[in-house]
Amino acid sequence: MKPKLGRFTHTFSEQYGQVVVEHVKDLSNRCMPLMKKEFLKLAYDLAEEMKIPHRFNKEKGSAGKHFYYDFMRRHSDISLRTPESTSMMRAVGFNKPEVDLFYDNPKKLMTQYKFPPSRIYNCDETGVSCVHRHQKVLAPKSIRQVGKLKSAERGKNITVLFCMSVNGHYIPPFFHFPRQRMNERRRRSPAKMVDAQ
Repeated sequence: MKPKLGRFTHTFSEQYGQVVVEHVKDLSNRCMPLMKKEFLKLAYDLAEEMKIPHRFNKEKGSAGKHFYYDFMRRHSDISLRTPESTSMMRAVGFNKPEVDLFYDNPKKLMTQYKFPPSRIYNCDETGVSCVHRHQKVLAPKSIRQVGKLKSAERGKNITVLFCMSVNGHYIPPFFHFPRQRMNERRRRSPAKMVDAQ
């Protein structure tokens, strides 16, 4: 047993520290990661619940920054990161049964109908903004905000769909313009090239 030198000791033992780390990882895997403030509150609540002697701030009900930096230094497998926004539908839909079903359905269809490569298409869509990004302009220093005229269709996205078959045959890009009233001039095109509904 190592002798304790000085009054500065770790609040949590290695065992409790590992429990906290596993909890942080588990929450992160569930797309509900802890913020720094929530983590410090969790450390305080754990110390209070387990009757562990601590020097945390009882008025704030939170551990301090010294505990945070010491804990992060000892457990290098977690770090403070900037999260990406993930929609609830994407998080719920991406699980093993759903993914298995996604791959099983095409397999059944291929076995049943025996599609040739020329009938199998891969499609991908992308959104293109019709608002140009402004370049820097010259303006008087005394003006706080510089205006520049934009298109009336501010913030509209045009969906573009690309399709290509397994054997290399491709379909011309399909553009989807969001309009409520279609201009008649847009309908005048080669047969089956434009569809307006």
